[in-house]
Amino acid sequence: MDNKSIINPELWSKINKKEIKAVLSAGIRKEVKDYFSENVKKMGLENVEIVYSKNIWDYFADFNLKLKKTDLLWTKPSELSFYSGLGVPIIMAPSIGSQEDYNRGQ
Repeated sequence: MDNKSIINPELWSKINKKEIKAVLSAGIRKEVKDYFSENVKKMGLENVEIVYSKNIWDYFADFNLKLKKTDLLWTKPSELSFYSGLGVPIIMAPSIGSQEDYNRGQ
């Protein structure tokens, strides 16, 4: 499977045409940021932003700024699922662990 086949072709096209802004959150883990960067490049995606900081407080500040412009979150049912309480629509990926099963049901 090539890297482009991982993502829906229509979504891939809309991201590259800048019709959709995609933001990936790597938190404070450099290995996650590097993984995202490498794979975004392999997939030929040009309009993807990665939120990352070495410092947790800087990361939270940047992430919160991104949330102000967010129309939709795509996440596993982690702590981000609680943003649905603020009215942010969420697409939920499969759960990983019982705490996420609980979050999904809330």
